[in-house]
Amino acid sequence: SGDVAFLWQHARVLWGTLLYTVLGPGTLVLAVLALSSLSRSPRVVGLALVGAAFFGLAAAGILFGVTKSSAAFLLAPVLELQALAYLCLGAEPTPDLSALHVSLYFLALAAASIFVLWLRFKDREVIR
Repeated sequence: SGDVAFLWQHARVLWGTLLYTVLGPGTLVLAVLALSSLSRSPRVVGLALVGAAFFGLAAAGILFGVTKSSAAFLLAPVLELQALAYLCLGAEPTPDLSALHVSLYFLALAAASIFVLWLRFKDREVIR
């Protein structure tokens, strides 16, 4: 009922939720924005994201079976989001990914997205 001690006792949930939202879904939104700026049809990019969310883990498993390279699982953002939820919120630890791996994944995805957006719009003046 408005007790400040509640916020202090549950600080991990509050700050973890903020951090998870900015890093996980925020980075994926930035990537979709960058990809849709390259595509003529943003619907295709949306379908690709839905495909990666639902079928990315299956495709990564097949690719891993063929290549025996763990880099195949970079196609499955669901694993990265689950590992980020464990790190930020203490959720069930299903994927065996380190904090460094998850951090580098989202950092690289954000950097690549920003770079694509910068290349796409560097010659345009948005605000005069």
